[in-house]
Amino acid sequence: MNKPLDPKKDPARHVLKADAWPAADQQAWRDACSAGDLLDGTGLAAGWAAQTRAAVVKAYGRWLGWLARQGLLDPAIGPSDRVGQSVVARYIADLQVSVAPNTVVMYLSYLAMALRAMVPSADHRWIREATGRLKAQATPVRHKRHLLVASEDLFRYGRELMIEADSSADLSDYRRATNFRDGLIIALWATRPIRRGNFASIEIDRHLVRNGAGYRLQFEPTEPKTYGPIDFAIPAALSPFFDRYLLHYRPMLNVNTGHWAGARVLVPAGAHLWVSNYGSAMSAGAIYDRVTKLTKAKFGQPINPHLFRDCAATSIAIQDPGHVRITTSVLGHTSLRTSERYYNHASSLIAMERHQANVLALRRGGRPSVSAESRHTSRPEE
Repeated sequence: MNKPLDPKKDPARHVLKADAWPAADQQAWRDACSAGDLLDGTGLAAGWAAQTRAAVVKAYGRWLGWLARQGLLDPAIGPSDRVGQSVVARYIADLQVSVAPNTVVMYLSYLAMALRAMVPSADHRWIREATGRLKAQATPVRHKRHLLVASEDLFRYGRELMIEADSSADLSDYRRATNFRDGLIIALWATRPIRRGNFASIEIDRHLVRNGAGYRLQFEPTEPKTYGPIDFAIPAALSPFFDRYLLHYRPMLNVNTGHWAGARVLVPAGAHLWVSNYGSAMSAGAIYDRVTKLTKAKFGQPINPHLFRDCAATSIAIQDPGHVRITTSVLGHTSLRTSERYYNHASSLIAMERHQANVLALRRGGRPSVSAESRHTSRPEE
């Protein structure tokens, strides 16, 4: 049996870096990101969050990489002139072979955003309309229900990791520092599941702010993906752990710059909250790897950062359904549609649990349990 190809080495997933784009495309993107002035005007991408720009650049680079492999990347023509319906249809077909349906939607959506910003005078509404149709048809490759873990269990696990690291006499100082950091990451993410890019970018005194005996997380409106400010208190239960990390363990990691020196290009830690095993700023990818590895060891399956958000929303919907709409604030969504989806998901989980309890009761010869609310709602109308 042939070993599956590493996605990172798959030529079908090759992304053309921005500095390798044709000159016309590079200039169009610079103009789109330009702040401009009263005479020149402001580019449509100038106000986008950094992570949105990065996602659009990656998606557009994938489009150009695909064109290059097809022999269709003519540097003499502009971005809009390459976008024909038949060519885009072929691009979509190739994407559908290599990535999940929702990922196809994402790449096409970002391609439309790039073209609208780079060539605002052109009409590419048909791409957005095609994206809408694909989104309506897209079904998740993997269902998340069996992957979800209650947020309180994730928080408890993070706390356990910190307490164990702080009290263990068998670990080196270096290992205690990395384990404590990982536990704090998991515990904080369980209670404040902001997006991975923002989480990795947290800086001390800029985003993490001391507030009396506790701490707050604050982001400017231009930093989150949804262009809204983030400002909320970190749970008081985590304050002593933050004190311990900032005063004791983070300095230990911060001076560890000689560890595996020269292994890779590193970003100085500076004011970044999360310091890597190398004494550098911890990247979003490194945080992802640590969290998924640890949660897989604990819960039997990896809980990635995005699943932390699903876990939080579902936990709210199950434990406090009357206030399910707070998920829009917890997750930073701009629409209630996602909150309602989690509510429906939580309702189905509760229904399955009731069904299972009734089946077990019947097997034991007992009588199925039906709540007063269920009896009322299931009673036929008179």
